[in-house]
Amino acid sequence: QYNDELRIDHNFIKRLNSLEIPSMREILFQSMFAAVDTKYETEDGKLKTLMSTYGYCSPRFFHYNWYRSAVTGERVPQFNEGDVLITSDISNKVYGKGVDPRGFVIHSQVEGQPLLRISDVIETSDHLNDSFSGIFIVSSLPHEHYSSPGMSIELAPGATAAQLQKELSQAMPEYYFTYRI
Repeated sequence: QYNDELRIDHNFIKRLNSLEIPSMREILFQSMFAAVDTKYETEDGKLKTLMSTYGYCSPRFFHYNWYRSAVTGERVPQFNEGDVLITSDISNKVYGKGVDPRGFVIHSQVEGQPLLRISDVIETSDHLNDSFSGIFIVSSLPHEHYSSPGMSIELAPGATAAQLQKELSQAMPEYYFTYRI
């Protein structure tokens, strides 16, 4: 890491989201932030405890990266703010294979969100480089302690990377933006 390297953080993404950047569709991210014992309600109303990692993801992160639903087998859709996703390994450990946990409740350790209702199950086994496992809350902002050396931005339909770079440089001239395709 270089001394002049910018770390993308919660406040940077918050500022970027507040700007009118026509060529930007969405900032894509997923971030993990805490692993704690978590209680899951089962079909019979009992609670099952499992050490689980919590994270946030942008509404289109899993869709953009071609993840499938472990329930339907289809590519996941764009999710809505506040939707709750769990990875397939957690679903299998808590509920067993073949059980559809959508609608089931998680007794959460996230401040201000004591009960989370499962919206979908993300199949991660298709993505060999992905070793993450957890509960994701869909949000346009990552956790306040989020820090990353880079970010991905989905282009708006018809926009180019060069156009995005120009718009970002004009909106935030104190930063130097580069891109990879």
